[in-house]
Amino acid sequence: MSTELPEGEAVRRLRTVDIDTLERNAIAMSDASAQVLDTAVEVRRLVESSVPYWQSAEHVAWAEQLALADRRLAGAGDALEEVASLLQRLIVETHAARSELKIFDQMVAEAYTDPYAPGDLDEAGRYAERAGDEYHRAEVRTRARLWDLGDAAPLGAAPTPPLPLTPRRTWWQSLLVGPDGYHTWGRGPGGTATGVDEDGNTVPAHRGRPVYVEVKQGGIGGLLSKLGRRLRVPNGASLKELTEAFADDIARSYGWRPGHIDDHVREWYHLAEGTPVAPWMKSEFLDKVATAVARSGKVIPGSLRGQPTHAMVYFDQATKRRLVVHYHASGQYAGQFASAFIPTAKQYDELLRRAASVRGT
Repeated sequence: MSTELPEGEAVRRLRTVDIDTLERNAIAMSDASAQVLDTAVEVRRLVESSVPYWQSAEHVAWAEQLALADRRLAGAGDALEEVASLLQRLIVETHAARSELKIFDQMVAEAYTDPYAPGDLDEAGRYAERAGDEYHRAEVRTRARLWDLGDAAPLGAAPTPPLPLTPRRTWWQSLLVGPDGYHTWGRGPGGTATGVDEDGNTVPAHRGRPVYVEVKQGGIGGLLSKLGRRLRVPNGASLKELTEAFADDIARSYGWRPGHIDDHVREWYHLAEGTPVAPWMKSEFLDKVATAVARSGKVIPGSLRGQPTHAMVYFDQATKRRLVVHYHASGQYAGQFASAFIPTAKQYDELLRRAASVRGT
């Protein structure tokens, strides 16, 4: 069962996939298949021409080994040719999905350059969503079959890879996000090692990457201890469940009103002032804000327009930018989401200074 991707992730993959590399790999796999199958034919000819005249036990054993080699070479050649066909099919489906995405780009460009031009950003968004879904289905199907072919190879599935070294955080990173986490493998049926794939699904360890366990302030999500009982989450909630709970809470807060948050969404997506914000942009930004809060290892005493706040700093790996999230610490909206935006250098330095004063949980 495939995990639902974050809003916009499938479209991002569709835009960045390198079709030229796929084509080169498909050609290489097809050429390799031809070479392996030619070798299998040569082995078969050797068996057919020589083995009937061999009588000793050693000769018979050698003939059996040649026959085994013939079967394995033929199987490898067929598998390589299937890989080439899978990549070619993925290339065709990627081109088709990009054609739909091109319509989305054109509609958005027209809407932004000519406010009087007929167009519907919601309709444009449906083109992008359909293109992303089509590509993601093709990607998942191709990836699953490639893993199956690898696991069926004569030497069997790849072994469980070693765990990567966990990079140590600098002192100021520890101040902001708390203590270091660590990598580990999960445990599946029978104690088999499991990891996660590109979509966040649990898979055998050799098919994915290890899980990174974050040591969090307050157990999970440092902000929870500041909200009291206002945000209801089950004991032992996963990061995904916690993120969804925060997203629902944020979307219903006064700080998420369009007149306030839309300006920060425009800033995040480099849109000009007054440019309409597409629904998918707002949804994706909400997911980033909720993720930032759910992953909060360090809650910093902050200030927003002179009012005290609980602040968190998050580094977004996808865009390589920082995001600051503020929650009201007192007053009418105490415990509610206040704002989220890209901090200036001065704001970031001030948060670093305040983070140095935070001790314990």
